[in-house]
Parts: sequence; structure tokens; C-alpha cells
Amino acid sequence: MRRIMGTALAVVAAAGLLAAAGCGGSDEPSQTEANATLCASAATLTGTLDQVTDLQQGSVTRDQLSSLGDQVTSAWDGFTQALSSAADADQSAVDSAWDATKAALEAVPGSDSVQTALQGVQATIPPLEEAIKGVTPDCPAPTTTGGATTG
Repeated sequence: MRRIMGTALAVVAAAGLLAAAGCGGSDEPSQTEANATLCASAATLTGTLDQVTDLQQGSVTRDQLSSLGDQVTSAWDGFTQALSSAADADQSAVDSAWDATKAALEAVPGSDSVQTALQGVQATIPPLEEAIKGVTPDCPAPTTTGGATTG
């Protein structure tokens, strides 16, 4: 009986030492993984912004513009989450540019003219894309192939 207790105690002690040594790995992504995620989410966001830029006045409905606005907001959420994990980048420029785009998107449902709303949103996109490039300088430039943007 004494031998079993001694063996059990040794197993418990060994398990405790392994856990204390950190053999389980980290929940945090490595810097390389975080940067890759940031680049992918930046490509997704700019691709979605490009869809808004490509809309033609006179051929878009309020519902289409609102739906695309929801996609932009979702892509923004993914981008900011990745940005917070990737680096100590100064987000003030990108946040400021996003505030202008967000305000233009939020104005779409109440706008008297879909075309005016579209122009307002499209005018905010170049500064936002430049700000995104400013916080993702190490990401490969997106390429366009057959209408699809990849990062």
C-alpha cells in the first residue's frame, strides 16, 4: 500500500512539474501568425472596400449599398481584431479614417438619395485604404486576377 501511494504521489508531482514548465503551449499566436492574420484581414477589408468603389452610380439600390456596408463593417471588425494582436502599430490614423467611412455608411439608410450616399461612402475609401497600408507595410500588395483581389 505504501508503494502505491509513493508511486501515485510521484505521478502527481511529475504532472505538476510538467504543467509548471509550460509544456502545454500558448494560447497567444506567434508574431508571424499574427502578422499573417493581419495581412489576410487587411486584404479582405480592402477587397470589400474595392467592391464599394466599383459600384456604379445609377445602378445600385439602397438595400445593396446597405448590405455591402454591413460586409465592410464585418471586415473592419476582423481587421481591428487582427491589428490588435499583430503589433504595437499606431492605430490613430486608421481609426480616424474608419470613423469617416462608418459615418458615411450609417447615413445610407436615411439619405434622400442613394447616389449621394454612394458618393459620400466612396469619398471616404481612399483615405481609409491609405491608412490601412500605413499599419500593414510588411504585407504583400494585393493582386487582382479576373476580378478577384488576393493578398
